[in-house]
Amino acid sequence: MLDLTQFRARFPEFASVDSTLLQSKLDDARARISEAVFGARANEAHGWLAAHLAASAPWGYQARLEGTRDGSTVYSAALERLAREVGYGFGVT
Repeated sequence: MLDLTQFRARFPEFASVDSTLLQSKLDDARARISEAVFGARANEAHGWLAAHLAASAPWGYQARLEGTRDGSTVYSAALERLAREVGYGFGVT
């Protein structure tokens, strides 16, 4: 999973966010991402979810998608796409 330095390298828009706040979002996301499900793309999923959680915080309003009522962000949309991509690899034969 991503550490704070790796996260900021991938998501420079969070460079000015307090490290303690951002680390808490990384920790929350780590608890919710399964390496068994995402495999080699688990770090990518971890980053998207942590960014979504950070953007969902009061100080992250600028990353929210316009016109949504469900709290979607540009990051949750990317995580959903990734989940679909990873999910297509599983099937019943």
